Amino acid sequence: SARNHVFKINIETKVATHLCVVAGLPAGFTINGAAVTDDNKIIVSSAMQGGGLYTVDAKTFAASPYTTTGASWQTSDLANSNLLAAGAKAKGGAHELISGPVMAGSEKISIYPNPVTNNQFAVQFHELEAGNYTIIVTDVTGRQIIQQPVSISGENQTQQIKLNATSGRGVYLVKVANQSGKSVYSTKVVVQ
Repeated sequence: SARNHVFKINIETKVATHLCVVAGLPAGFTINGAAVTDDNKIIVSSAMQGGGLYTVDAKTFAASPYTTTGASWQTSDLANSNLLAAGAKAKGGAHELISGPVMAGSEKISIYPNPVTNNQFAVQFHELEAGNYTIIVTDVTGRQIIQQPVSISGENQTQQIKLNATSGRGVYLVKVANQSGKSVYSTKVVVQ
């Protein structure tokens, strides 16, 4: 969070549990951006202080300076498609890096346009395994906005999604689930 607190969020219940405060950051540094690198490091940045970037150890939540070449800028957002996962699926209880979308990847499902400018976007399926799927759109609070079934023939196919005119501007999560309810794709769209 912006006050350097770390929370664990239960995806099913949307309940956050406070874990700790990140240690080792300079006074005045507020975490305003975080991303996971390809070598499984958590990088954090601050919009309030241009003193540089820091890495955060995922086990101890201790920060240390991250060495970069060139100037460091005040940064409010960092983003990439890497996720840091922990739990039973991780080897030996350690963290493991999952790169890219939740599953069958961006080469099989894509969304356009993003950002959305007229409350409407398309979900394009590229040779996804034939079957019944559900497109689910939720807002940032986890409230479901749309749940739309779609039957995929296995070839290239596009499904139009039209948001309600009363849907506000902001970030929405778009998830595609298979007929077992397992998420096969997840991404964010920005509605302008």
